[in-house]
Amino acid sequence: MLLLALAVLSIERGRSLRAACLVGLSGLAKDINLLWIAVLIEPHGAHRPRWPVVCVRVLLVAGPLSVWMFYLWIGNHEFRSLVGDSNFAAPFTGYVTQWSMTLSELREDGWASFARFSLLTLVSLTI
Repeated sequence: MLLLALAVLSIERGRSLRAACLVGLSGLAKDINLLWIAVLIEPHGAHRPRWPVVCVRVLLVAGPLSVWMFYLWIGNHEFRSLVGDSNFAAPFTGYVTQWSMTLSELREDGWASFARFSLLTLVSLTI
């Protein structure tokens, strides 16, 4: 939260590259923070965004998490066996999987099943 608050402060002061770096670091803690890239991509002038600047911002935001995931994917199999292979996945895949499992369980068992709590949790996370 501190990194995101500092990113907002940087955006308000017109320091978008610093904000992109802060958002990229916060993405290491929680991948949903990478959606902040929408705030950092702002058009220059009335119609045309400066694409080199946009590309640099996207790299600064997505780069740290991409490098970390690549590191986990290529090496250190002992670490993955200690914590379990299913604990690391591409961003948002667990979120989509949980939605599909929850909806299918609700279709099968109805509202009386425990999946209703999962549905409420997913709705609150989505909002």
